Amino acid sequence: MKKLYIANTAVFTSVAALHLLRMIFETPLTIGEYEIELWLSALAAAGTGVLAWLNWRAVGKHGRTDWLWLLIALLLVDAFIVFYAWVAEITYWGISGDTFLWFVLIDLVLVGIVHGFVRSSGRSKKR
Repeated sequence: MKKLYIANTAVFTSVAALHLLRMIFETPLTIGEYEIELWLSALAAAGTGVLAWLNWRAVGKHGRTDWLWLLIALLLVDAFIVFYAWVAEITYWGISGDTFLWFVLIDLVLVGIVHGFVRSSGRSKKR
């Protein structure tokens, strides 16, 4: 159950961060023929931020391993978003095409490195 809370925290944190970035850069958002107002992103950022905080509190006492699992989950969410942007040929802030693929590869390498730290800390506890 603990890892589910960590995964939820990562997803809600990512959504909150994306809405905050949209507000900071005043990026227009159109769904179909409707333009979404910036104040809705403020509401979404606040709501998902609260949900992330509540999920993180539900984890309980936060040890080093919990923080590492959260980092892995955030990197995986980022890799998924960037992979989608690459497949859908989306451009963000002048970044597009194969640059997105490089970000996916970097995210996956970082996941492997951090997962190695998690495994090594798990082995040291068993000894």
